[in-house]
Amino acid sequence: MSVNADVLRRFLDKIQAGDYAGALAETHPDIVLDEPPALPQGGIFTGRDAPGRVKQIILGLWEQERGGLQLWDSGEVVFMGRDITWTCRATGKAAFCPVLEKFEFRDGMIARITVYVKDETALLATLTP
Repeated sequence: MSVNADVLRRFLDKIQAGDYAGALAETHPDIVLDEPPALPQGGIFTGRDAPGRVKQIILGLWEQERGGLQLWDSGEVVFMGRDITWTCRATGKAAFCPVLEKFEFRDGMIARITVYVKDETALLATLTP
């Protein structure tokens, strides 16, 4: 595994352990989080609080049942994939929508996360009664 994959693993392990401050220490101060624009959490978020802001939006709308992680390490860029079942808190509707995230690094830290949701249409459909 590359050094960048090790950084990502530390980030993910700290999140799993509930050490959010420690996880954010693995991110660049100017991190950019790019979410699919069609989704409620869509857009470009910047700064170390970006992952937390996006997570608040997501968890305010959906409960998530997450499958295991898969990592693909290309050295400069690391991809993470996960199967997720999203259940809308307001409607009870659920959709199975895998997610792929592209992690880019600068100065030994996570500098950019680009998120791809397999089926945005199905995910959006969970929001309407």
